[in-house]
This record gives sequence, structure tokens and C-alpha cells, in this order.
Amino acid sequence: MHTREWLTATILAVLLAACDGRNAASAGATGAGEASVRNADETGSSSAVAAQDPDVAGETQEAGEIQGPVAARSPRDIYGFDTWVDGLPDAPGSPHISPRRAGMVYDRTRSQAIESVARHLQGNCSRDAWLFAKDFFSRVHEPEDLDILIRILDEALQTPHMSDLAENCLEALGRSQQAYCAPALLRGLEHAKMSVRIKAMQSLVQAGDAASVREAWRYFSVVDGKGMEGWLQAAVRHLPGDELARTLRGLLADPRMEPLHRMVVEHAIQVDPAVAVQVFSDFVGREPAGLRGLLAVLRHRSGDAGGSAMLLDMLRDEAPQVRHQAISALATGGAEDFLDELLAATTDPDPDVRLAVIAALSTIQGESVDLALDGLTLDEFVDVRRAALGVLVQRGFSAPLEDLVETVRRATGTRLQAAMEDLVGSRYPGAVPVLAERMRGLNGEDRERMLRAIGLTTTAEAFVVLRDEFVRDEPGAEEHLEIIALTMANCRGAEFAMLELLDELPADDYVRRARLMKTLGNVAADRTDPEIKAAIYARLREVVADQEAAPQMRLLALEYARRGLGPEHVSWLKTVSRAGGRPMRDALSDQLFEFF
Repeated sequence: MHTREWLTATILAVLLAACDGRNAASAGATGAGEASVRNADETGSSSAVAAQDPDVAGETQEAGEIQGPVAARSPRDIYGFDTWVDGLPDAPGSPHISPRRAGMVYDRTRSQAIESVARHLQGNCSRDAWLFAKDFFSRVHEPEDLDILIRILDEALQTPHMSDLAENCLEALGRSQQAYCAPALLRGLEHAKMSVRIKAMQSLVQAGDAASVREAWRYFSVVDGKGMEGWLQAAVRHLPGDELARTLRGLLADPRMEPLHRMVVEHAIQVDPAVAVQVFSDFVGREPAGLRGLLAVLRHRSGDAGGSAMLLDMLRDEAPQVRHQAISALATGGAEDFLDELLAATTDPDPDVRLAVIAALSTIQGESVDLALDGLTLDEFVDVRRAALGVLVQRGFSAPLEDLVETVRRATGTRLQAAMEDLVGSRYPGAVPVLAERMRGLNGEDRERMLRAIGLTTTAEAFVVLRDEFVRDEPGAEEHLEIIALTMANCRGAEFAMLELLDELPADDYVRRARLMKTLGNVAADRTDPEIKAAIYARLREVVADQEAAPQMRLLALEYARRGLGPEHVSWLKTVSRAGGRPMRDALSDQLFEFF
């Protein structure tokens, strides 16, 4: 098309769209060119539509890309909200207000929604939608849902230019951690491209089983080092003990596999000691120097007196690196059988040896051990001292830590700084009150440094101090509130108290509520406790569904709840979108179209 003809068509399309704004609802039924022009008129970005809509061919939107005038327009301008909160931190913006499917109702079924997510793995969408798709299938467990992803994987495996999609599908199947997916992963090992075969082998670690690992062995020679390591990890995880021992021993005995021997050893020493001893049975007496300690411990733990004798010799060796190797190996198990030697090593002249002794003694109970650790709290080397203090905190001993508390209360200068660092490094809850006491009267950067120190104790007690600072009546600087909110995420054991704080904050305290929701989103992403994750995501979804909440708060809550959305939440979000007025309905529908 000539330039003049293109310009004429463009102007005509824009004029037609201006005559009836609701024509945007028919964007999905028009040609790609007209759809792009109409959406460019509404959002200032024509490429976002093609990237989002699987029915319209187009370019891929780059990570976090905000094009043209979109960055200057807020959802208030685009959706027409009557009420809006200006200056809200981390406000939802243009990456999630495309593709502007104005007036369209999201009517995809559960299966269609999951298929849309799976196809986003190809990357023809916003980066956020792509990342959401990569993470989504860790929350999908039903075979019929996984079948959708498997079907798309098979399509990609048979299409030469779709190897990137195949890799992402294989990774997503691995994230599901369902052995149901293992046959599909094996099909990925037959692909012509090395990167696809590697991803298939790596995905067997989480989503394989013993049968699939045995079958994957046939492809061991057609993958590179990364793929081989993936197979080894899958074998360690899924093969029964005797079979695993035979397999690893065979790899070590094969001279053609010499480049892999170190990798095999690293995995073998992590399995059950009885299995590991079988793996290394042919190497007794000629162990590599760097593995002598670990192999001696494995032999000792399996009842081999020769391993016990070797450990004793190493513990009494003149070379500190040999003593260190033996003690570090004992920290993996069997340390209680060498208690006298370990107690004697607490006075070893080498600080690395003393540090290794603390790790080995940490699993042994007894008054003699407690006294030895107490003595190490006075060590001249800071790492040794703090390691000993940390173990005593775990054991419930506070006497040496209370001495540090008194030092922090009274000292100044470098002595104060050293005592504070020791207390913070030990994660001692009793450090929080004295740190809060020293914080009184401080302002600016000095106060913020003290707040960070309190947060770095990672205790539930620290949250109480941070909470009081967070809700102080006098308006703090925006940056100050942000630092506190970020620091609160460190407080282990205070997750449910954070949820209570969100309920206690006034509904119109938008800045604090926005900061705290971000903290909760970070906590949910970081913690492994499913109860904590579920509680936080459920509370964020309540904010999304709250018809009385400010629209901007609802959209922001949806941003932070996204990592907890599963297939079951598609119908929930559709229901929520219908319950409000048109602006919120359009905004939530756009979110559904973008991510599902």
C-alpha cells in the first residue's frame, strides 16, 4: 500500500472509531490493521493489541515496555472511573490496561482460559503475561488441565520454528510436579534441537518417575552437560536405592564418562549413606584427596570401622585443611561419635576449623557442648563469634547475648557498632527492645539505619517496632514508609500480624495500605508455608472484590494477588467484574484478557 493510501485508510478508521466509542467492542472481529489503529486511539499503543490477542498477528511487547503517550495516562482516564486516588505508590499502570477490549465480556470457559495461558508461553504477549504463564502451571494439578498444555507442547514439538514454545511448555510441565506429565517430557527428548532435549531432561527432576528416568537413559548421550546433570538429579530423586547405587557406580567405573565423574560424586554423596557406600565401594583406599572426609563419614555411618579410623587420623592431622575437611564432613552426620575430638577442636588455632566445629556441634545436645559454644562467643574472629551466638539463640541460651544487650545499651562508637552487629547477626529477639531504645531521639538516616538493624533480626518481635513506626500519626516521608514496608517482609512469624495490620489501617489511608499490600505480596512469594500463602492471597482477593474500596486499591491488590491465581479463580474474577460498574468491569475484563 502506498503512503498516501495508508494515511487515508488510517484517518478514515480513526474518524469511524470516534463516531461511536463502543465500536471498540468489535475489535476482535475486524482486520489486524483496523484493530491496531482503534486501540492506538484508545491507549496510545498499537503493538500491545497484537501481542495480547491470540487471534490477531503482531509484534511481541518487550518487558515492561510503555510506548508513546500510554505512560502519561492512568486507568482513570482510560476506563472513566469517577473516583481515583492520585499519587498512590506503585499504582497500576499502562502495562496492564492494554489491550483495551472495551465493552467485551470475558466468556471463555475454564479450558479455554487455560489454553490461553499456555499459548502465552510463546511470548506473543506482555512480559508480565508471559511470566505469569511460566509460573501458572505450578498451581495446576488436574490431569485434564495439564492435557491442554501437553497438547500445545506436542504441536510445538512438531513445528520447527516453535522450539522456544516447546522449551517453555516443558518447563511448565516440570513445575506442575505431576508424574502424569512424564510421557510428554520423554517426547521432548526426541526433538532435533539440543536446548529442547535439555529442558525435557531437566523437567524430569520434578515431574518424572522411576520408569521415565529409566527410559530417558537412552537419550543420555544426546544431551550436553546440563542435560546429563538433569538426568542425574532425576535419577537421585526417583530411582530406588539399590538401582541408583548400581547406576552411579557404573558411571564412575566407565572411563568414557570421566568428564562427568565429579558431577556423579557430588550427587552420590547426598543420597542415603548406605547407598553412597555402595557407589564408592570400588574406591576404598584410593579416594580423591578432596573427598576423603566425606567418604570416610559415609563409611563410618554405614558401620565400616575403616572409615572411623580414617576420620580419627584426619581429625589429628597436622594440616588445618585436613582437619577442616573431616569436621565439615561430620557436620553432615555422625558428629556425636567424635564428641571429644570436636570439643578439643574448639581451641584449634585455625579459625576456619573453629567455624566448622560450631556447625558440627550444633546438632549435639549436652552441657559440655553448651559450655564450648559459650566460650566461642568471645572468639576474636567475628564469623566464629556470631556463629556461636546464633547456635545459642536456637538452643534458648541468652546469658552471653544479654551481655551484648547491656553493651549496646551503654556503649558508643566502634564498640557499640560491633555489639549491634553481633546481636543482629545472632537473630536474638531480645535485641529488639534495646535497639528500639537506642533509636528514640534519632532522625533521618540514623533512624532508618536502626530500623534496618531491627528488621534484620528477622524476628516477630521486630515487627512490633516496625509496625509502630509505620503507623505513626505524624506524616513520614514517602521514602521512609517504603523502607519500613520493605523491612517488615523480613519478619518471620509475623505474617498473620501483617494481615491484621491491613485490616486495622483506615480504608482511606491509601499510601500505607498500598505499601503494606506490596509487602504482603512479597511475603507470599517468599514463604514456603502453604497456609501463609493461602491466607495472604485470599485477603488480597477480598480487596479486589470489595465494592466499597477505591478502584485503584482494588486493581493494585489484583497485581499482588496474581501469583496466587489458579484456574479456579477465572470464574471468580469474571463474577467480580460483573458486580461493579462499567469502569471496573472493563478494567477486570482487560486483566482477564491479558493474563487468561
